[in-house]
Order: sequence, then structure tokens, then C-alpha cells
Amino acid sequence: MKTKLMQFYKCYLPLCLAILFLNCSVEDAVSNLDILDGDDFTAKVNGENFRADKEAVTVKISVIQAEYYSIALVAGDILNTTNAKAIGLAMVGPNFDQLSAGKTFDKVSENDTEGGGAGYSEELGSNNDDIETDFIESVFIKITAIDKDKKLISGEFNFVAIDQDKNKKYTVTDGKFKDIPYKLE
Repeated sequence: MKTKLMQFYKCYLPLCLAILFLNCSVEDAVSNLDILDGDDFTAKVNGENFRADKEAVTVKISVIQAEYYSIALVAGDILNTTNAKAIGLAMVGPNFDQLSAGKTFDKVSENDTEGGGAGYSEELGSNNDDIETDFIESVFIKITAIDKDKKLISGEFNFVAIDQDKNKKYTVTDGKFKDIPYKLE
């Protein structure tokens, strides 16, 4: 079981971020939207606004051996046409049936059975000097609502992550996501 959860943290979250950046350009994503429908996923990254809409947010919840669940949430900033940005959140906990509003993930998962994770990526253009955080200093994620019938999830978050290659810290504050549809596997 530990191996599956470790794979989730080490592979799935970075893979989702990579897929978000590689599958389409930011301009294509913006041009394919009819109307943006509100502030579904917002945050501040080092004081700068980050906003992704429902069309650029993916949530996958996996139940592992009926004892643990993992939640992966990836959101792209599709409104910023100069460079693509993404925030990823990961949560692991026991017994999905008991997951409800008020559940917090306020420690970095060290034992792969309960806790949270987060990351920030930014594609800076053609100079190959992209940002990708690889160390989490702190994390706080709170589920504020979950509708298991309609498969919608809402929450709040903040985290501090570091790009160790550049020795730069990214402080993500005021994070909120609201009524984001999720896939249950």
C-alpha cells in the first residue's frame, strides 16, 4: 500500500502538471472557452493573483484498498497568456466514506497514509528556465464542502513550496476552490 501512495505523490501530481502544460497552449485553452463562469479556483502566489476556471481544473479521487483515499487536484491559470501556471494539491487520508466538510490536511504526508502535499509550476517561455517546486515547507488544505452524490468538492488552502534548483520560495495564500467536479476511481 505504501508503494501505491508514494507513486501517487512522486508520479501522479507532477504528471498532471506536465499534461496540463503539454496538451495545449494557454492561448488555445482560452480561445476554446465560451464564457468564464466565476472564481472557481483562486489563490495568491507570492502576492500575485492566480485564477483557474472549472474548465482548467481536474480532480481525481482514488480509493485504495477501501482503507485509504487520495485526492489529486490540478488547476491551470488559463487567463495568463504570457506564461502557463499551475497549482497542484494532494491529500491522503483513511476511509473516504468519513471524508466530510471540515477535514483538514495540515501536515506534509511523511508516512504516505495521511496528510497533504502541494506544488507550483510555471512555464516561463522559450528560455527553458521553468519553475517547478520540489520541496514543501508547509501545507494547509481544508475541505469546506463535499457533495458525494453530485461529486463536487470545495475547499481552502495555503502552502509554502521551494524550487530547490533556483533556491526560491513560493508562498501560496488565500487559496479557494468551489464546487469542482471530481472523478471517483
